[in-house]
Amino acid sequence: MKSKISLLILFCIFLLGCASMQRAQEREEWANYLGGQVGLLSYDMALSNWGPPISTTEGDEIFISQWGSEKSAYAVVPTQYMIVGGRISHGWVLQLTFNKKTKKMVNWSYKNW
Repeated sequence: MKSKISLLILFCIFLLGCASMQRAQEREEWANYLGGQVGLLSYDMALSNWGPPISTTEGDEIFISQWGSEKSAYAVVPTQYMIVGGRISHGWVLQLTFNKKTKKMVNWSYKNW
């Protein structure tokens, strides 16, 4: 029984490592794309690419729009003495800052987990 639990734990660690590498690669791809779009990407193009934002905050000279998605699941791992469970969430948030007059992107951030 202990060897099965050990194998399950190692498998979970392996999956977490793979997911972490994938997230790092996604962040790098977004950084390369969005870094080259500063001053070029318009708000209309962003709407075309990602649809309506989930939120928008307006300032005097800028406005900030966010796109994103979050999903969660519940994982259960049986052990010798009890069953351990927990919520696992993953998702992403893309935040773009636009100049109000030109409607061009002036800054961005991207997070995934």
